[in-house]
Amino acid sequence: MPERRYWVGACGFVFLMLALIVVLAVRGSTVEVGVSTSPTPGAVVSGRSRIVLTFPAAMRRESVETRLAVVAAQGDTAVPGSWSWEDGGLRSERVAQFIPATPLVPEMSYRATLRGGAQATNGRSVSRNLSWTFAVRAASLLFVRTTPDAPTPQLWGADAIGGNLRRITNEPGGVLEFSPAPDGSRIAYTTREGPQLTALRVIGADGTGRARLSPTGDPSGYASPAWSPAGDVIAYVLRAYVSPTGIPGDTSATGTTGTATLGNPKIWAATPGGTSLGRVYGRGDEVGTAPAWSPDGTRLALREQVDEQHTAVVLSDLSPNPAKVAAGPGGRIAWSPDGKRAAYDETLAGPGGAIQSRVVVVAADGTGSRLLFAGASGAEATPDWSPDGRHLAYTRRVRAAGGSTTTEVWTAATDGTDPRRLLGGDGLAATDPAWSPDGRSLIATRFNPRTSDDRGLWSVAADGSGAKLLVAGGEHVVWVP
Repeated sequence: MPERRYWVGACGFVFLMLALIVVLAVRGSTVEVGVSTSPTPGAVVSGRSRIVLTFPAAMRRESVETRLAVVAAQGDTAVPGSWSWEDGGLRSERVAQFIPATPLVPEMSYRATLRGGAQATNGRSVSRNLSWTFAVRAASLLFVRTTPDAPTPQLWGADAIGGNLRRITNEPGGVLEFSPAPDGSRIAYTTREGPQLTALRVIGADGTGRARLSPTGDPSGYASPAWSPAGDVIAYVLRAYVSPTGIPGDTSATGTTGTATLGNPKIWAATPGGTSLGRVYGRGDEVGTAPAWSPDGTRLALREQVDEQHTAVVLSDLSPNPAKVAAGPGGRIAWSPDGKRAAYDETLAGPGGAIQSRVVVVAADGTGSRLLFAGASGAEATPDWSPDGRHLAYTRRVRAAGGSTTTEVWTAATDGTDPRRLLGGDGLAATDPAWSPDGRSLIATRFNPRTSDDRGLWSVAADGSGAKLLVAGGEHVVWVP
């Protein structure tokens, strides 16, 4: 009897262990916990938000990318986009980011679904569908503005129709240039600290958390901050102080009344916390200005002064040998929403020495450049892409009454067809057009072309109707989705 009980107990134990192994085998093939998402369920977020999936184990990329769909609540078509995975370190292959090709529509709800079956590299898989919803907040405006009690330009914010005006900065030297973080929570900007000297700062959108990114006491010139789409890098232009000793950055010979000598502009980068990431562009005699990130953050467009007579538009993939397109001097470089093309303006000497400006569209690799208008009038500048990538807004220089010239805002299809005037013909000049995130309207700076006074932000529908003043004294507007 004792022997029989022994074998019964032994067999029972074996059967129990086999059953446990089967259960573990079944349960072990699933990743049941730890899949966190951003935005979180029910969150209200920026239209430039990314969909971030964090797994407890390294994943097979294709199995995740083919199973995620982001769909607007009032539609059934998945939002197009690209993917970015975190490489290196403990989070390698565990953190995936889906980057929408264009900003998500303001005041729209979205549902994100990750279908079951995404596989980890250890053989396990996500067994169940994961679905959640989030909403996109209303877009707002960010701009510089002067008022009677603040004659130097300061950063201001407002809602999309110019209401809820709020002053953000109080800089004695005023705000020169600025760039918001992708989620609009913070703003990088430059402010004047001397005849040639400028500083780079960052501030919260609510006016708190003001901090200096450029080194304290650095008598250099900072310009053109550009916040990366991922929010982790701020590119900027630096003209480093050159000491009378001839040593760049040596401030030992400076005095409180000394005049700084600044070197050639180079493109540098820093984290939003102020950690320098070094020089991005400008080896040797190379000169870089006006950086502009592509929507996916993989390329940086800029302008280069090649020599005294030649300039170029550089479309850099951050490699040592970026694509360069010969171009005349200009201002704005604008990426298409899908990042496959860029539009820029250039100024050239026309027949008889007349100065002409025109808009050129080029592929991201620098090939296939073409004029926006085949028979260019030599009067177009400051291009801006519509959110759907089908149209460009731009300014056109025209002859005004009395023989003087002024500028108007126009739009056209990206092949140059169907040009139409949106703002102009009333004596006011217009510049810096900016499409709204939903593509239904544009906002531009308008002013008296004879005196440069009466500046303000004007809104107009995409069909040219309903033009109206939104914010008196405002200029250089940026939409914050």
